[in-house]
Amino acid sequence: AALPFASCNKKCTHNPPHRPFPNAKLLCLRSLGHHYTMCGVGGHSIRLHDLIVRLIAVTAKRETGCDAHLEKGLGSSTTAGKKIDAVLSFANRTVFAGSTATAVMTIDVSRLCPLLPSHLQTAARAAAATIDERAREKNAKHLTGCIGLGRAFLPIVVTTLGGIGPPASRDFLSSLFANSMAAERAAGGSGQLTARRRSDFFRSIMVLLVRKQRLATADLATPLARPAPPPPPKPSSGRKRKANANVAAQHAASQ
Repeated sequence: AALPFASCNKKCTHNPPHRPFPNAKLLCLRSLGHHYTMCGVGGHSIRLHDLIVRLIAVTAKRETGCDAHLEKGLGSSTTAGKKIDAVLSFANRTVFAGSTATAVMTIDVSRLCPLLPSHLQTAARAAAATIDERAREKNAKHLTGCIGLGRAFLPIVVTTLGGIGPPASRDFLSSLFANSMAAERAAGGSGQLTARRRSDFFRSIMVLLVRKQRLATADLATPLARPAPPPPPKPSSGRKRKANANVAAQHAASQ
Protein backbone atom coordinates (compact mmCIF):
# COMPACT_ATOMS: atom_id res chain seq x y z
CA ALA A 1 0.00 0.00 0.00
CA ALA A 2 1.16 3.55 -0.72
CA LEU A 3 2.62 5.33 2.25
CA PRO A 4 1.36 8.78 3.29
CA PHE A 5 3.37 11.80 2.18
CA ALA A 6 5.45 13.61 4.76
CA SER A 7 6.16 16.95 3.07
CA CYS A 8 6.34 18.84 -0.21
CA ASN A 9 9.16 19.85 -2.55
CA LYS A 10 12.17 21.59 -1.04
CA LYS A 11 11.13 24.84 -2.76
CA CYS A 12 7.69 24.84 -1.14
CA THR A 13 7.34 27.69 1.35
CA HIS A 14 4.68 25.87 3.39
CA ASN A 15 5.94 22.33 4.00
CA PRO A 16 9.42 21.61 2.59
CA PRO A 17 11.14 18.39 3.73
CA HIS A 18 12.67 20.07 6.79
CA ARG A 19 9.21 21.30 7.87
CA PRO A 20 6.88 18.34 7.27
CA PHE A 21 3.14 18.33 7.66
CA PRO A 22 2.40 19.11 11.28
CA ASN A 23 0.44 16.20 12.73
CA ALA A 24 -1.17 12.86 12.10
CA LYS A 25 -4.58 14.34 11.34
CA LEU A 26 -3.18 16.50 8.57
CA LEU A 27 -1.06 13.62 7.33
CA CYS A 28 -4.28 11.74 6.73
CA LEU A 29 -5.45 14.57 4.50
CA ARG A 30 -2.12 15.12 2.78
CA SER A 31 -1.75 11.41 2.04
CA LEU A 32 -4.40 11.86 -0.65
CA GLY A 33 -2.26 14.51 -2.34
CA HIS A 34 -4.51 17.54 -1.74
CA HIS A 35 -1.65 19.91 -0.97
CA TYR A 36 0.24 19.02 -4.13
CA THR A 37 -2.71 19.66 -6.44
CA MET A 38 -2.67 23.34 -5.44
CA CYS A 39 1.01 23.96 -4.65
CA GLY A 40 2.62 26.60 -6.87
CA VAL A 41 6.05 24.95 -6.97
CA GLY A 42 7.03 23.56 -10.35
CA GLY A 43 4.42 25.53 -12.29
CA HIS A 44 1.91 22.66 -12.31
CA SER A 45 -0.94 24.70 -10.86
CA ILE A 46 -0.60 27.67 -13.23
CA ARG A 47 -0.22 25.41 -16.28
CA LEU A 48 -3.42 23.59 -15.39
CA HIS A 49 -5.21 26.91 -14.90
CA ASP A 50 -4.02 28.17 -18.28
CA LEU A 51 -5.05 24.95 -20.04
CA ILE A 52 -8.58 25.22 -18.65
CA VAL A 53 -8.82 28.88 -19.73
CA ARG A 54 -7.57 28.01 -23.22
CA LEU A 55 -9.99 25.09 -23.51
CA ILE A 56 -12.92 27.38 -22.68
CA ALA A 57 -11.76 30.07 -25.12
CA VAL A 58 -11.15 27.64 -27.99
CA THR A 59 -14.51 25.97 -27.42
CA ALA A 60 -16.34 29.31 -27.30
CA LYS A 61 -14.71 30.42 -30.56
CA ARG A 62 -15.47 27.13 -32.32
CA GLU A 63 -19.11 26.92 -31.21
CA THR A 64 -20.15 30.59 -31.38
CA GLY A 65 -17.66 32.23 -33.75
CA CYS A 66 -16.74 34.78 -31.08
CA ASP A 67 -13.38 36.51 -30.84
CA ALA A 68 -11.49 35.09 -27.87
CA HIS A 69 -8.66 37.17 -26.40
CA LEU A 70 -6.24 35.65 -23.90
CA GLU A 71 -3.47 38.24 -23.93
CA LYS A 72 -4.84 41.68 -24.87
CA GLY A 73 -7.50 43.78 -23.21
CA LEU A 74 -7.59 41.73 -20.02
CA GLY A 75 -7.87 44.65 -17.62
CA SER A 76 -10.92 44.65 -15.37
CA SER A 77 -10.36 48.24 -14.31
CA THR A 78 -8.89 51.40 -15.79
CA THR A 79 -7.20 52.29 -12.51
CA ALA A 80 -6.50 49.25 -10.32
CA GLY A 81 -4.40 47.19 -12.74
CA LYS A 82 -6.48 44.04 -12.15
CA LYS A 83 -6.71 41.39 -14.86
CA ILE A 84 -9.12 38.65 -15.82
CA ASP A 85 -8.28 35.55 -17.88
CA ALA A 86 -10.19 35.90 -21.15
CA VAL A 87 -12.38 38.28 -23.14
CA LEU A 88 -15.08 36.80 -25.40
CA SER A 89 -16.59 39.19 -27.95
CA PHE A 90 -19.79 37.83 -29.51
CA ALA A 91 -21.39 38.87 -32.77
CA ASN A 92 -24.61 36.91 -32.36
CA ARG A 93 -25.54 37.00 -28.68
CA THR A 94 -26.08 39.47 -25.87
CA VAL A 95 -25.00 39.24 -22.25
CA PHE A 96 -25.65 41.70 -19.45
CA ALA A 97 -23.22 43.91 -17.56
CA GLY A 98 -25.40 44.97 -14.66
CA SER A 99 -28.51 46.30 -16.39
CA THR A 100 -26.71 47.09 -19.64
CA ALA A 101 -26.75 44.71 -22.60
CA THR A 102 -23.35 44.02 -24.12
CA ALA A 103 -21.72 41.61 -26.54
CA VAL A 104 -18.57 41.19 -24.45
CA MET A 105 -18.15 38.61 -21.70
CA THR A 106 -15.07 38.49 -19.52
CA ILE A 107 -14.25 35.37 -17.52
CA ASP A 108 -11.87 34.59 -14.71
CA VAL A 109 -11.06 30.97 -13.88
CA SER A 110 -9.85 29.82 -10.49
CA ARG A 111 -9.21 26.46 -8.86
CA LEU A 112 -9.60 25.43 -5.26
CA CYS A 113 -9.37 22.28 -3.18
CA PRO A 114 -12.33 22.02 -0.77
CA LEU A 115 -10.44 19.49 1.37
CA LEU A 116 -7.56 21.79 2.29
CA PRO A 117 -7.71 23.14 5.86
CA SER A 118 -8.44 26.67 4.59
CA HIS A 119 -11.68 25.49 2.92
CA LEU A 120 -12.64 22.37 4.87
CA GLN A 121 -14.91 24.08 7.39
CA THR A 122 -16.82 25.86 4.63
CA ALA A 123 -17.08 22.71 2.52
CA ALA A 124 -18.44 20.79 5.51
CA ARG A 125 -21.52 23.06 5.55
CA ALA A 126 -22.40 22.47 1.89
CA ALA A 127 -20.63 20.98 -1.11
CA ALA A 128 -21.05 24.14 -3.20
CA ALA A 129 -20.25 26.60 -0.40
CA THR A 130 -16.56 26.90 -1.26
CA ILE A 131 -17.39 27.59 -4.92
CA ASP A 132 -19.90 30.29 -3.96
CA GLU A 133 -17.41 31.85 -1.57
CA ARG A 134 -14.68 32.03 -4.23
CA ALA A 135 -17.16 33.44 -6.77
CA ARG A 136 -18.07 36.23 -4.35
CA GLU A 137 -14.38 37.05 -3.94
CA LYS A 138 -13.90 37.22 -7.71
CA ASN A 139 -17.00 39.37 -8.17
CA ALA A 140 -15.78 41.75 -5.48
CA LYS A 141 -12.46 42.01 -7.30
CA HIS A 142 -13.58 42.34 -10.93
CA LEU A 143 -17.33 42.84 -11.40
CA THR A 144 -17.66 46.57 -10.79
CA GLY A 145 -14.65 47.39 -12.95
CA CYS A 146 -15.85 45.21 -15.83
CA ILE A 147 -19.32 46.79 -15.73
CA GLY A 148 -17.65 50.19 -15.81
CA LEU A 149 -15.89 49.11 -19.00
CA GLY A 150 -19.18 47.97 -20.54
CA ARG A 151 -18.36 44.28 -20.17
CA ALA A 152 -20.12 41.44 -18.42
CA PHE A 153 -18.08 39.40 -15.95
CA LEU A 154 -18.38 35.76 -14.95
CA PRO A 155 -16.24 33.89 -12.39
CA ILE A 156 -15.69 30.22 -13.19
CA VAL A 157 -14.58 28.12 -10.24
CA VAL A 158 -13.25 24.59 -10.70
CA THR A 159 -12.51 22.35 -7.74
CA THR A 160 -9.84 19.67 -7.60
CA LEU A 161 -12.63 17.11 -7.20
CA GLY A 162 -14.27 18.10 -10.49
CA GLY A 163 -16.92 20.58 -9.36
CA ILE A 164 -17.68 23.53 -11.67
CA GLY A 165 -19.65 26.56 -10.57
CA PRO A 166 -21.39 28.67 -9.61
CA PRO A 167 -24.61 27.61 -11.41
CA ALA A 168 -24.59 30.70 -13.66
CA SER A 169 -21.13 29.75 -14.88
CA ARG A 170 -22.11 26.18 -15.65
CA ASP A 171 -25.16 27.48 -17.52
CA PHE A 172 -23.01 29.88 -19.54
CA LEU A 173 -20.52 27.16 -20.51
CA SER A 174 -23.37 24.90 -21.56
CA SER A 175 -25.00 27.74 -23.52
CA LEU A 176 -21.93 28.01 -25.75
CA PHE A 177 -23.37 25.03 -27.63
CA ALA A 178 -26.89 26.46 -28.05
CA ASN A 179 -26.38 27.93 -31.53
CA SER A 180 -24.72 24.74 -32.77
CA MET A 181 -27.56 22.68 -31.35
CA ALA A 182 -30.16 24.87 -33.08
CA ALA A 183 -28.26 24.75 -36.39
CA GLU A 184 -27.92 20.97 -36.26
CA ARG A 185 -31.63 20.50 -35.60
CA ALA A 186 -32.57 23.03 -38.30
CA ALA A 187 -30.53 20.93 -40.74
CA GLY A 188 -32.59 17.86 -39.85
CA GLY A 189 -30.26 16.38 -37.24
CA SER A 190 -31.17 15.19 -33.76
CA GLY A 191 -28.68 17.40 -31.94
CA GLN A 192 -26.71 14.35 -30.87
CA LEU A 193 -23.44 15.53 -32.40
CA THR A 194 -23.59 18.85 -30.57
CA ALA A 195 -24.62 17.14 -27.34
CA ARG A 196 -21.61 14.86 -27.69
CA ARG A 197 -19.26 17.82 -28.17
CA ARG A 198 -20.75 19.47 -25.09
CA SER A 199 -20.20 16.30 -23.04
CA ASP A 200 -16.66 16.00 -24.40
CA PHE A 201 -15.96 19.60 -23.40
CA PHE A 202 -16.90 19.07 -19.76
CA ARG A 203 -15.19 15.68 -19.79
CA SER A 204 -12.01 17.33 -21.09
CA ILE A 205 -11.94 19.61 -18.05
CA MET A 206 -12.13 16.54 -15.82
CA VAL A 207 -9.35 14.82 -17.78
CA LEU A 208 -7.11 17.88 -17.40
CA LEU A 209 -7.76 17.95 -13.66
CA VAL A 210 -6.96 14.27 -13.16
CA ARG A 211 -3.86 14.14 -15.36
CA LYS A 212 -2.23 17.40 -14.29
CA GLN A 213 -2.99 16.98 -10.59
CA ARG A 214 -1.53 13.48 -10.71
CA LEU A 215 1.64 14.83 -12.34
CA ALA A 216 1.90 17.53 -9.66
CA THR A 217 1.55 14.96 -6.89
CA ALA A 218 4.12 12.64 -8.46
CA ASP A 219 6.58 15.52 -8.87
CA LEU A 220 6.19 17.22 -5.49
CA ALA A 221 5.36 14.50 -2.97
CA THR A 222 8.06 13.37 -0.54
CA PRO A 223 7.17 9.88 0.71
CA LEU A 224 7.81 8.94 4.29
CA ALA A 225 10.93 6.88 4.76
CA ARG A 226 10.11 3.19 4.96
CA PRO A 227 11.14 1.67 8.31
CA ALA A 228 14.18 -0.57 8.14
CA PRO A 229 13.31 -4.28 8.30
CA PRO A 230 13.95 -5.83 11.74
CA PRO A 231 17.21 -7.78 12.06
CA PRO A 232 16.93 -11.58 11.98
CA PRO A 233 16.62 -13.13 15.43
CA LYS A 234 19.83 -14.33 17.01
CA PRO A 235 19.97 -18.10 17.42
CA SER A 236 19.79 -19.46 20.96
CA SER A 237 22.81 -21.28 22.39
CA GLY A 238 21.19 -24.69 21.75
CA ARG A 239 20.39 -23.78 18.15
CA LYS A 240 23.92 -22.40 17.76
CA ARG A 241 25.51 -25.72 18.95
CA LYS A 242 23.27 -27.67 16.57
CA ALA A 243 24.21 -25.37 13.68
CA ASN A 244 27.92 -25.78 14.47
CA ALA A 245 27.49 -29.56 14.58
CA ASN A 246 25.83 -29.55 11.20
CA VAL A 247 28.62 -27.47 9.71
CA ALA A 248 31.23 -29.85 11.19
CA ALA A 249 29.37 -32.88 9.82
CA GLN A 250 29.18 -31.34 6.35
CA HIS A 251 32.88 -30.57 6.49
CA ALA A 252 33.76 -34.16 7.54
CA ALA A 253 31.59 -35.59 4.78
CA SER A 254 33.38 -33.52 2.22
CA GLN A 255 36.74 -34.93 3.33
